[in-house]
Amino acid sequence: MSLRRRCATLLLPLSLSLSLSLSLSLFAGAPVRADPLYTIDFLPAGFASSAIDDADQILGRACRLGTCADVRLGLVPAVPEPAGLASLCAGLGLLAWRARRRRMPPLARSRATLSVATRSGATRSVVTRSVVTRSFMTRALGVALALAAPAVLAEPLYSATFLPLSFTAYGIGSDGSVVGGGTNADGQSRAFVWRDGATTFLPTLGGPSAYATGTAGGAVIGASLSGDFTRGFIYRDGGIQSVGTLYGGDSIAYGINASGQVVGDSTDTSGNNRAFLYSGGTLTDIGTLGGADAGARGINSAGMIVGGSQPGAEFPDDGAHAFLYRDGAMHDLGTLGGGSSWAYAVNDAGQVVGNSLVAGNAAWHPFLYSDGKMTDLGSFGGVYSEAHAINAAGVVVGYSSFAEFGLSHAFVYADAGLTDLNSVTDGLGIFVLTDAVGINDAGQIVANGCTTFGGCGPVVLTPLPEPAAALLLLAGIPVLAWRRRRLRRQN
Repeated sequence: MSLRRRCATLLLPLSLSLSLSLSLSLFAGAPVRADPLYTIDFLPAGFASSAIDDADQILGRACRLGTCADVRLGLVPAVPEPAGLASLCAGLGLLAWRARRRRMPPLARSRATLSVATRSGATRSVVTRSVVTRSFMTRALGVALALAAPAVLAEPLYSATFLPLSFTAYGIGSDGSVVGGGTNADGQSRAFVWRDGATTFLPTLGGPSAYATGTAGGAVIGASLSGDFTRGFIYRDGGIQSVGTLYGGDSIAYGINASGQVVGDSTDTSGNNRAFLYSGGTLTDIGTLGGADAGARGINSAGMIVGGSQPGAEFPDDGAHAFLYRDGAMHDLGTLGGGSSWAYAVNDAGQVVGNSLVAGNAAWHPFLYSDGKMTDLGSFGGVYSEAHAINAAGVVVGYSSFAEFGLSHAFVYADAGLTDLNSVTDGLGIFVLTDAVGINDAGQIVANGCTTFGGCGPVVLTPLPEPAAALLLLAGIPVLAWRRRRLRRQN
């Protein structure tokens, strides 16, 4: 037997065994979530000590997003782990097949060669059996590879980096810096910039508190108390300055592009919000859709602005409508069939995200507006969902509530429906991501969330490299191709 054939004979069962074990193990779900050790029963208030009736039971207290209850944990009887059992069965089956092959008499293994000189029909029959056996092995390897494919998708997509629990994030920059509001060592509320584990608290406009809402091109924007008013600010090169006010009232800066153009809201003398553009040191009212009220939330590098505005008389019963402002004109983006919508972000391709009431005003759903069409991105079943941000690749992040309890989870959307970020992020532990507020072009996401004990703070999600399972999946493909080539030559 040639060296190549000996190697193939040894490596094929090993490759198949590894592929089957991997695929069955991951298909069974053990790497994604460990088997539970305890059952849980929620106890009524004022339960008696008789609630414990077994030495293996545990009394405890569980909390989720600030709501707590007494619980009783019961030990689950030990059972074989499904993934380990599947791997064991796969390996034993392959070992039994190899043992049977080794016990086969040499004459039986060479019958095809001996039959060539006697009966052509017999020769074809024996060769056919050999081909069928090899074909079975080839197909089995193909099935193993197919079963392993879902395991690749089960791998986490993001790693988690936690910021202090006293912070709330509102945006993320192209360099991965996070901005928002937090409490400093003196207990004061301040705007912050966090990057690579280091936190910088920004000064205020003279008042006791401030928070940051966005960052681009090395500048940070937000709002600060200044005397008796709130003023939008720009922080750049160690200095902070006010964007001013349109009509003497409060102002808040919400969006900034790499050129330093800023958008936001400013109240007029009647208390209505007015959308503004701050550019070149000048604050400009960009108008409305016909009503008295408007607010701007985002701006892209081309100066396209998005937000929400009260529409004109043709929509007397509607609330705000999402708008896109470009070339000096404000355009109504419409709704998803309900009476109100808002736009919160726009990328450089002109794609807009926000949320809208659906038909019958039954629920708020996130939307993506692209090529003149508003698309409903769906929800997790609750009545309130919102898309906060979109990057250059069109990946959308936000949050959606569930029908049960009204809780919300952060989501990411990329052409395949909403994905719960809690299900694809590694290392969260007892932390629950409730709202994704920003995403940059590198795919980094910043989200806010809470532990099951009620402590809340931001998390930076960084995309992970391609899962290792993909490499193991591809490792079996050359063996499969080699086997198919051998079969063609023998036929």
